[in-house]
Amino acid sequence: MFPGGLEWLAFAITALVIIGLVINGVLGGVIVLIWGER
Repeated sequence: MFPGGLEWLAFAITALVIIGLVINGVLGGVIVLIWGER
């Protein structure tokens, strides 16, 4: 274990959550646009 391991782990988890929310938002917006055009 390297120093600050817990801080790095917390940062990685936060980054993954943010990326997941962004992807979810983008996919949700695309689906809404596709269904809205039909």
